[in-house]
Amino acid sequence: MRDTLSRPLTLLLYEARSASGLERFERLRTLGDGVLYVAGFFRDHITNRGVELGYVTALGAQAYGGVSQMLQRPTEPADGPDIFRELSENFDEFAELLFEIGEVFQVQAAASTPRATVQLYERWLRTGSAAIQRALHERGIVPLRGTETLH
Repeated sequence: MRDTLSRPLTLLLYEARSASGLERFERLRTLGDGVLYVAGFFRDHITNRGVELGYVTALGAQAYGGVSQMLQRPTEPADGPDIFRELSENFDEFAELLFEIGEVFQVQAAASTPRATVQLYERWLRTGSAAIQRALHERGIVPLRGTETLH
Protein backbone atom coordinates (compact mmCIF):
# COMPACT_ATOMS: atom_id res chain seq x y z
CA MET A 1 0.00 0.00 0.00
CA ARG A 2 2.91 2.36 0.58
CA ASP A 3 3.49 2.46 -3.21
CA THR A 4 -0.15 3.38 -3.74
CA LEU A 5 0.37 6.66 -1.91
CA SER A 6 3.92 7.49 -2.95
CA ARG A 7 4.21 6.64 -6.67
CA PRO A 8 2.04 7.59 -9.65
CA LEU A 9 -0.79 5.10 -10.04
CA THR A 10 -0.49 5.04 -13.83
CA LEU A 11 3.15 4.00 -13.46
CA LEU A 12 2.21 1.26 -11.00
CA LEU A 13 -0.48 0.00 -13.37
CA TYR A 14 1.95 0.06 -16.30
CA GLU A 15 4.58 -1.87 -14.31
CA ALA A 16 2.00 -4.40 -13.17
CA ARG A 17 0.75 -4.96 -16.72
CA SER A 18 4.34 -5.26 -17.98
CA ALA A 19 5.14 -8.04 -15.54
CA SER A 20 4.30 -11.66 -16.25
CA GLY A 21 2.98 -14.69 -14.45
CA LEU A 22 2.58 -14.61 -10.70
CA GLU A 23 4.38 -11.26 -10.40
CA ARG A 24 1.80 -9.65 -12.73
CA PHE A 25 -1.06 -11.19 -10.74
CA GLU A 26 0.36 -9.99 -7.41
CA ARG A 27 1.12 -6.48 -8.65
CA LEU A 28 -2.33 -6.02 -10.16
CA ARG A 29 -4.09 -7.42 -7.09
CA THR A 30 -1.96 -5.34 -4.73
CA LEU A 31 -2.62 -2.20 -6.76
CA GLY A 32 -6.37 -2.87 -6.80
CA ASP A 33 -6.36 -3.51 -3.05
CA GLY A 34 -4.29 -0.40 -2.34
CA VAL A 35 -6.42 1.88 -4.50
CA LEU A 36 -9.62 0.50 -2.95
CA TYR A 37 -8.25 1.11 0.54
CA VAL A 38 -7.05 4.63 -0.25
CA ALA A 39 -10.22 5.59 -2.16
CA GLY A 40 -12.32 4.30 0.71
CA PHE A 41 -10.51 5.37 3.84
CA PHE A 42 -8.24 8.19 2.64
CA ARG A 43 -10.41 9.94 0.08
CA ASP A 44 -9.43 13.34 1.51
CA HIS A 45 -5.78 12.56 0.77
CA ILE A 46 -6.62 12.01 -2.88
CA THR A 47 -8.82 15.06 -3.32
CA ASN A 48 -6.52 17.36 -1.31
CA ARG A 49 -3.74 16.52 -3.76
CA GLY A 50 -5.97 17.68 -6.63
CA VAL A 51 -6.44 14.21 -8.08
CA GLU A 52 -9.85 13.33 -9.47
CA LEU A 53 -11.42 10.51 -7.48
CA GLY A 54 -13.01 9.01 -10.60
CA TYR A 55 -9.58 8.73 -12.23
CA VAL A 56 -8.18 6.89 -9.21
CA THR A 57 -11.10 4.50 -8.95
CA ALA A 58 -10.90 3.77 -12.69
CA LEU A 59 -7.27 2.69 -12.24
CA GLY A 60 -8.22 0.45 -9.33
CA ALA A 61 -11.01 -1.10 -11.37
CA GLN A 62 -8.59 -1.70 -14.26
CA ALA A 63 -6.16 -3.45 -11.91
CA TYR A 64 -8.86 -5.81 -10.63
CA GLY A 65 -10.07 -6.32 -14.20
CA GLY A 66 -6.58 -7.45 -15.16
CA VAL A 67 -6.53 -9.95 -12.31
CA SER A 68 -9.92 -11.26 -13.39
CA GLN A 69 -8.72 -11.74 -16.97
CA MET A 70 -5.70 -13.69 -15.76
CA LEU A 71 -7.95 -16.13 -13.93
CA GLN A 72 -10.27 -16.80 -16.88
CA ARG A 73 -9.79 -19.99 -18.81
CA PRO A 74 -10.34 -19.71 -22.55
CA THR A 75 -12.42 -22.90 -22.62
CA GLU A 76 -14.86 -21.85 -19.88
CA PRO A 77 -17.61 -19.23 -20.04
CA ALA A 78 -16.91 -16.04 -18.08
CA ASP A 79 -20.29 -16.06 -16.32
CA GLY A 80 -19.17 -18.00 -13.22
CA PRO A 81 -18.36 -16.43 -9.87
CA ASP A 82 -15.34 -14.13 -10.02
CA ILE A 83 -14.63 -11.85 -7.06
CA PHE A 84 -12.08 -9.81 -9.00
CA ARG A 85 -14.52 -9.15 -11.86
CA GLU A 86 -17.09 -8.07 -9.29
CA LEU A 87 -14.54 -5.79 -7.62
CA SER A 88 -13.67 -4.31 -11.01
CA GLU A 89 -17.25 -3.79 -12.18
CA ASN A 90 -18.44 -2.35 -8.84
CA PHE A 91 -15.27 -0.61 -7.71
CA ASP A 92 -16.96 2.74 -7.05
CA GLU A 93 -19.62 1.12 -4.87
CA PHE A 94 -17.05 -0.80 -2.83
CA ALA A 95 -14.96 2.36 -2.36
CA GLU A 96 -18.10 4.24 -1.27
CA LEU A 97 -18.91 1.50 1.25
CA LEU A 98 -15.43 1.75 2.76
CA PHE A 99 -15.75 5.53 2.80
CA GLU A 100 -19.00 5.33 4.77
CA ILE A 101 -17.45 2.85 7.22
CA GLY A 102 -14.55 5.26 7.68
CA GLU A 103 -16.96 8.12 8.32
CA VAL A 104 -18.68 6.08 11.06
CA PHE A 105 -15.28 5.51 12.68
CA GLN A 106 -14.55 9.25 12.42
CA VAL A 107 -17.78 10.03 14.23
CA GLN A 108 -17.12 7.46 16.94
CA ALA A 109 -13.59 8.78 17.48
CA ALA A 110 -14.67 12.43 17.70
CA ALA A 111 -14.99 13.83 21.16
CA SER A 112 -18.05 15.84 22.18
CA THR A 113 -16.11 19.05 22.59
CA PRO A 114 -17.10 22.21 20.72
CA ARG A 115 -13.89 22.04 18.69
CA ALA A 116 -14.54 18.42 17.66
CA THR A 117 -18.10 19.34 16.70
CA VAL A 118 -16.84 22.14 14.45
CA GLN A 119 -14.34 19.71 12.88
CA LEU A 120 -17.17 17.26 12.22
CA TYR A 121 -19.21 20.05 10.64
CA GLU A 122 -16.28 21.05 8.42
CA ARG A 123 -15.82 17.43 7.39
CA TRP A 124 -19.53 17.18 6.61
CA LEU A 125 -19.22 20.28 4.40
CA ARG A 126 -16.43 18.53 2.42
CA THR A 127 -17.96 15.06 2.24
CA GLY A 128 -21.71 15.34 2.74
CA SER A 129 -21.48 12.16 4.81
CA ALA A 130 -24.80 10.87 6.15
CA ALA A 131 -23.03 9.38 9.19
CA ILE A 132 -21.56 12.75 10.14
CA GLN A 133 -24.87 14.48 9.49
CA ARG A 134 -26.56 12.08 11.95
CA ALA A 135 -23.83 12.74 14.55
CA LEU A 136 -24.34 16.48 14.18
CA HIS A 137 -28.11 16.04 14.60
CA GLU A 138 -27.43 14.09 17.80
CA ARG A 139 -25.41 17.09 19.02
CA GLY A 140 -28.31 19.41 18.29
CA ILE A 141 -26.94 20.84 15.04
CA VAL A 142 -28.77 20.88 11.73
CA PRO A 143 -26.04 21.25 9.11
CA LEU A 144 -26.89 23.38 6.10
CA ARG A 145 -25.02 24.14 2.92
CA GLY A 146 -25.09 27.46 1.15
CA THR A 147 -24.83 29.75 4.14
CA GLU A 148 -21.78 30.79 6.05
CA THR A 149 -23.36 30.20 9.43
CA LEU A 150 -23.82 27.16 11.59
CA HIS A 151 -27.44 26.55 12.66
